[in-house]
Amino acid sequence: MELLITMTVSITLFAGVISLITQLLVSQRQITANLALENELSLVGQIMTDEIRRAGFNQHAIAMFSAKSSSPFTPPIALFSTEDEGVTNCILFSYDKNQNGMLDTETPDERFGFKLNNQAIEIRRDGAPCDKGGWHDLTDPRTVKVTAFILNKLTSPNAPNFLQINIKAHHAKFTQLQREKHLYVRLENG
Repeated sequence: MELLITMTVSITLFAGVISLITQLLVSQRQITANLALENELSLVGQIMTDEIRRAGFNQHAIAMFSAKSSSPFTPPIALFSTEDEGVTNCILFSYDKNQNGMLDTETPDERFGFKLNNQAIEIRRDGAPCDKGGWHDLTDPRTVKVTAFILNKLTSPNAPNFLQINIKAHHAKFTQLQREKHLYVRLENG
């Protein structure tokens, strides 16, 4: 009889330990997924901020201004909508990356941009327009699903211009893990 009671207690304790371990593993996976989502959005935000701040930069701007000629890098940004809803979700810009004062459209191409496509933020390559291919995923759709990417230029006659960027995303496997990121990028060159 004592052996039966001991076995029952042991099985109950063993089932409790298994349940606890299972809960800990699920919790650990969710924490890891949450960190991956946060990390992905932070990295994308930093890349976009660094690149967009350069929009309109021209190494020879002073010489062009003195000669009363216009810069090939103006306007510094252009915003577009790639969806029927009219939400601005694509930005195109250029800057004088190789500092020669000319807009190069061959290698190295100095036309850049970001857009939302198939639940991923993509980065522009080779001067592709917003409604065409030739863009590369900046976010990993296997990890993060971007549900909104909204751009808005904030202008004021007496203050610097800013670009407001709003990103909404969730983890690909744990859809309850959702994040929003709001960025304000000062447009240094226009």
